Amino acid sequence: MNKGDINIIEEIKKGNPLVFKEVYRLYYAQLCRFASDYIEDADEVEDLVQDTLIKIWDKREELAITNLKNYLFTSVRNACINRLEHIKIVQNHKEKNISEIKILELKDETSDNDFIVIIILLMKQLYVFFYL
Repeated sequence: MNKGDINIIEEIKKGNPLVFKEVYRLYYAQLCRFASDYIEDADEVEDLVQDTLIKIWDKREELAITNLKNYLFTSVRNACINRLEHIKIVQNHKEKNISEIKILELKDETSDNDFIVIIILLMKQLYVFFYL
């Protein structure tokens, strides 16, 4: 750990907003470029990086950081991986729901077809009853 990181981390832990603003300014664009290797949507990348930096600020008193740059990039990478896993879970649920809807639609079609067959049979019986 270098002396600059130690000072920056200590100032962040003390709640110095100017130091955190400088960290934000120095690393935000780099972190966004890094996150865009994982996430394609630029708006989502920006939100993810901002959320990560805000979480770091919110938990500043609890942080045990030895290398600020590594910590920031690792945090963003983990946030990207978590987001991708969430997207995958949501997609799986959507696919499952679509399958269930298709099954229900098939059941409805079958029910409609059965209903039509019953009506045709009843009409034949009525025809026989009235005309024969």
